[in-house]
Amino acid sequence: MKFYLLLFFLFIFSFNTALSAPSEEAKKAIYDQVTEGYFRGIQMSVANVPVSAEMKNQFIAKYKQNFNKQDFINKTYPCFMQYTDEQIATDPKIISGCVSNYLIDYSKQQQALFVELVAPQRTY
Repeated sequence: MKFYLLLFFLFIFSFNTALSAPSEEAKKAIYDQVTEGYFRGIQMSVANVPVSAEMKNQFIAKYKQNFNKQDFINKTYPCFMQYTDEQIATDPKIISGCVSNYLIDYSKQQQALFVELVAPQRTY
């Protein structure tokens, strides 16, 4: 569980918080930056796991492959509609608040993948 909390915190601090209103262009910018930051956090966390680089790359590839970005947008975008353009552009807590539950749930769902790919190679 510490692994996923670390990912969550890395994700929160890894994107630019000075975004504009949730227009289609801003919507794309928000979700591109959030997903890039999220997966960058995953990569940073996996970098410290004592397994081969090949297994780390395989894990990251499957983790990304399983991610349904359109589902992510569909389930989290209504949250952004509650706020004004200015609020979204100036308050980073809005972005993290709107997407964090989805990303935490996704991370929990991927725990089995992590165990399947990484645990058999660990040296104890």
